[in-house]
Amino acid sequence: MQTFSIEPWRPLLSIWGNRHLIWQLSKRDVIGRYRGSMMGILWSFFNPLLMLAVYTFFFTEVFNARWRLESEGKGEFAIALFVGLIIHTFFAECAVKAPSLVVGNPSYVKRIVFPLEILPVVTVLSALFHMLISILVLAGFIIMVNGELPLTFFLFPVVALPLMIVACAAGWLLSALGVYLRDVAQTVGIIIMVMMYTSPLFFPVEVMPEKFRSWLYFNPLTLLMTEGRKLLIWGEVPNFKSISLYLIGACAASWLCFALFQKARRGFADVI
Repeated sequence: MQTFSIEPWRPLLSIWGNRHLIWQLSKRDVIGRYRGSMMGILWSFFNPLLMLAVYTFFFTEVFNARWRLESEGKGEFAIALFVGLIIHTFFAECAVKAPSLVVGNPSYVKRIVFPLEILPVVTVLSALFHMLISILVLAGFIIMVNGELPLTFFLFPVVALPLMIVACAAGWLLSALGVYLRDVAQTVGIIIMVMMYTSPLFFPVEVMPEKFRSWLYFNPLTLLMTEGRKLLIWGEVPNFKSISLYLIGACAASWLCFALFQKARRGFADVI
């Protein structure tokens, strides 16, 4: 039986060795999403722009919502909500696609020698493209509302890197499980919805009662949303200690999920 390496450095070696293939597949995935539409890839810009406009109108004009009690600007709630949505949408896109990555490409498993482990990475890069477009829309809106961008805005990769690693971990785990358990695809949608409401997406962590607050941090997106808002909106230096510990945990989880994927792939051809 064929064996597949699970050394901790194997994911990086595979990504680097297949970087050209990953780039081409990512580009095909992004372009293929809009193939046949009149506006094409411009939809990737107009979708977050329209979403931000809708949130701004309803939460500031209709509900008169404020993210912080001392806030005077009407657009702050919409901006804070949008930052949370950027992070949640990125992870959700990667997780929802993951169960069908291997099952949806049987020819990659049976007919050709293909590095299946790069498929979740391709999905992450495709989602990263859309996240960057949303970040550009966010930057324009912040300049329009506040007149300038905080310098910490450009430190967003500090949050984006661990987010990408966690998304890769979820991709490897869910794509392997999706081969053997076809119900995983339906279950993921429910989990993503639960993650939305158990994260500080619609509210700051501080408004949660103290006895329940620590439970929010079991959601892997909570810390990233909190630190992302500090960087992108309020110009605050992130908690580098917390992010460093999170990054170490994300790398460990990513390697573990990669190892499980490598172990599980031995039976892919028999099941598919």
